Amino acid sequence: MTDTTTVGWRTESQWPNATDVQLAEKATDIVIMARYDADPQACMERELRQTFTHDEMRRAQQVLTACTLDVTRLTEIEARAGHLDDDTRWLVGQLRTAWEQLLELRTRINDAGSLMQTSYVASAVAYPRGFDRIGQSTT
Repeated sequence: MTDTTTVGWRTESQWPNATDVQLAEKATDIVIMARYDADPQACMERELRQTFTHDEMRRAQQVLTACTLDVTRLTEIEARAGHLDDDTRWLVGQLRTAWEQLLELRTRINDAGSLMQTSYVASAVAYPRGFDRIGQSTT
């Protein structure tokens, strides 16, 4: 999903009014389904190119990148806590708490099944449902 050329991508959008999050949800679904193919990488790349324009894929990738919580970097910052001022330590702690709550919310959205309209709830936090299942590390 990181190809920077426009060769092979759709030239006209199938969803001209789709939001970036909606595009990310569609990309997530494609990546999840490609896992069942004999050659998952080739299937994923083919399906993404057939489904999206280059710009739509770029927009979807930006959302997916923003959804990835860089816990490793946060841990590295916390390890330098002795060198941080009180405000920075407080902000890092607040971010860690917010990310833990966000991960719990994502888990509940994914596990809700038919108990609620998950797309409505997920849209409140710009979360492409199923994102955690496409191999992005959130821990």
